[in-house]
Amino acid sequence: MLTIFKASAGVFNNEVVLNSKEGPGWGYAFMLTYVLISFILIINLLVGQLSSAYRKYQKKRNVLMLLETLSVREASEADEKYSAAVSPPYPISILNMILGTYILSVKNPAHNKAILHFYFFPIMLVVLVIFTTY
Repeated sequence: MLTIFKASAGVFNNEVVLNSKEGPGWGYAFMLTYVLISFILIINLLVGQLSSAYRKYQKKRNVLMLLETLSVREASEADEKYSAAVSPPYPISILNMILGTYILSVKNPAHNKAILHFYFFPIMLVVLVIFTTY
């Protein structure tokens, strides 16, 4: 038992197998069978870990997709569904604490456009006043 336990860890002693009671052929057959079975069990453990990790990924896939959608993009790649969540300038972006969940859950381009107009309306008024004053 000690020899086959060491064989599963990679330490293999040929002399113990050659000096077995049943003969060297039976000793090698027994060791080979044991090493193959332990190899199959270790591979099975590895496949189980991979399938468990993939199952966890499948559950979080939608969250990862949303995070990728909201990642930083070039200015020319405005998203028609989520740009209201990432486009407003600083003082107005605080409104995302209230409207952000609505933007992310509705996914409607018309609602996104309306919220963008709402966000940028104060900026338009300030620029219009500065322009007409000038």
